[in-house]
Amino acid sequence: MAATTFQSGKQLVKDAAGVLYFTPATDEALAVTASKNGGSYAAVNAGTVAAKVGGTNAEGLYKLTVNLADTATVGPIAFKCIGTTDTIVVLAEVIPLAHGTVGTLVDDTITAAAIQADALGSLELAAGAASEIAAAVAGGGVSIETSARYKIQIGELTAAKRTIIWDQAGATMPANCLLSLDGATPENSDAAPATVSGTLRSLVLSAAEVAVAGTLHIANTTTSTNGCYQGLLVDLVGYDPAVGGPLSAMGLALRSIR
Repeated sequence: MAATTFQSGKQLVKDAAGVLYFTPATDEALAVTASKNGGSYAAVNAGTVAAKVGGTNAEGLYKLTVNLADTATVGPIAFKCIGTTDTIVVLAEVIPLAHGTVGTLVDDTITAAAIQADALGSLELAAGAASEIAAAVAGGGVSIETSARYKIQIGELTAAKRTIIWDQAGATMPANCLLSLDGATPENSDAAPATVSGTLRSLVLSAAEVAVAGTLHIANTTTSTNGCYQGLLVDLVGYDPAVGGPLSAMGLALRSIR
């Protein structure tokens, strides 16, 4: 048997399938074993196989398809590809995803005793924001009813990022708002609007209501002057780095993998 040769591969992502390329000296069938993070060579998953690219090619290029079961261990990994004539060791490294993994909090991990008495909560933050908006509206600095245009990323999972706020011109609180996507027949909103502070109203759009890209027109069900009729538009967009959300997070994860 000829001497063993070593070839450098690339990085593989933990718990994900991958592909490595190498060029053996002899065109032959190869059996594969692997040494993970300095361990002894052992059998690999049945899905991890080495085969000549396209069945035949002048360069003798081989592709090592790595099953995700063989990338569960972070660290260096060596794939020994053994043929009748030659043995090739393809070196690579298994790395974790850059954004890590979110675990599950054990019950009562965060207790009231662990939170400072003067800590700001969501109610305080919302009240502060409402006061600032009310002051701006009262001072003529902004007219939410006639000029607001929101941008929400489709598939947004966070309710706070699906929340819109407007100034209610009249005193009547509508039972629902009417939603029309790209000029379609208006339908009642899934949730009812709520009072934020004074004449300010808010509406939390459901995940289903922001699932499709387009322009969402939000109208009051009472009168054209009572609420957000004709003025409140929401652009439902796909991946947009300026918006943030599940799709942009996915984009960052994919860029980190590459």
